Amino acid sequence: MVTCPYCEGLSTIPIVYGLPTEELFKAAERGLVELGGCMVMSDQPTRLCLDCDRRWPESLTNSSLDLATAKRLPVFNAEVLLLVKLLGPIKARDITPHLADKFMEEVTRRDVNSALYQMKNSGLVVVNESYEWSALPRATTFS
Repeated sequence: MVTCPYCEGLSTIPIVYGLPTEELFKAAERGLVELGGCMVMSDQPTRLCLDCDRRWPESLTNSSLDLATAKRLPVFNAEVLLLVKLLGPIKARDITPHLADKFMEEVTRRDVNSALYQMKNSGLVVVNESYEWSALPRATTFS
């Protein structure tokens, strides 16, 4: 079962691209798959949440936080870390708009930097000389 990264809903289905077969049309009519169209391109959404009607690519599904890390972090920090894992290396200013969309309110670069430095001190992320943040490998997130 794939959980929605936006609303954490469990009602998600795959989005299938390419020329659909008769069986695929029947599955779509029953709500088991979403037909994405005939054009197959990189980084297209591969999952659809039936609860919030949002779509996302496979890369977002495969980059979820491990349970031990998620339990230790406040929700905001967990969202920042997820974005660093997904998009890193990334600058704090480039994380801010993603969080504003997620929380539907203004998020400042100071908020993001504060979360990043807390996680740096906990050994979850590193910053390079260009102030780009990257997540450390999963093995180092357990304590």
